[in-house]
Amino acid sequence: MEDHGSTEHQLAELNQRMHKVERFMLYSSIVGTARLLLILVPIILAVIFIPPFVKEYLPFVSDILSFIQDFMQRSRVR
Repeated sequence: MEDHGSTEHQLAELNQRMHKVERFMLYSSIVGTARLLLILVPIILAVIFIPPFVKEYLPFVSDILSFIQDFMQRSRVR
């Protein structure tokens, strides 16, 4: 027959391990979210702010972008 003291000790160890796993999972999800934001935020900002900047300060790039846009519209019509 098992000793109740050792069962309580095993349950306490299991509880402690589960707490560590939960803490690790929380940490992992926070770090994963931070990494995702570090990737997505610059991309979103670039999509919002770069096109007006390019059109205003680099006219030849604007011409190239207009050509590509016209080409894409013509290819859709066909």
